[in-house]
Amino acid sequence: MSGKYPSQKWKVDTNTADEIKRYLIQQGGLEDKDIKSENEVWRVKFSDATLTYYKTGTLFCTASRDTSIKKVWEFIASRAESRFIPPTKDFLIGLDEVGKGEILGHTILVGAIFPKTIFNEIEWRLGVSDTKKRRSTAY
Repeated sequence: MSGKYPSQKWKVDTNTADEIKRYLIQQGGLEDKDIKSENEVWRVKFSDATLTYYKTGTLFCTASRDTSIKKVWEFIASRAESRFIPPTKDFLIGLDEVGKGEILGHTILVGAIFPKTIFNEIEWRLGVSDTKKRRSTAY
């Protein structure tokens, strides 16, 4: 896959976070001693991305254009708590709506269907999204 890899986040316990930090440094990551917030435990710069572990147990990675980040994400995902329940059906269907309805304006309904074989790839392709943030129609 070419192009930009969107930001990602995982839930990990302290021991797992330490293991991930060691892995990142072994793979060429550099620990950033400039902690930006009292909620941060550590940060590691890896290529063009920064991975930050927070006291809440969240590990966050900024977006990247480097394809090597996928290998790092696979390592993290193999150790992190799953945010989703693996599908049992061959296909997954999702629906969502936005709008105020007939009285106050238009309503838009969107649907998506995809095979379970790409279930684990979807978050890597879409990244962390704030669904309550306003965006232009072009987005």
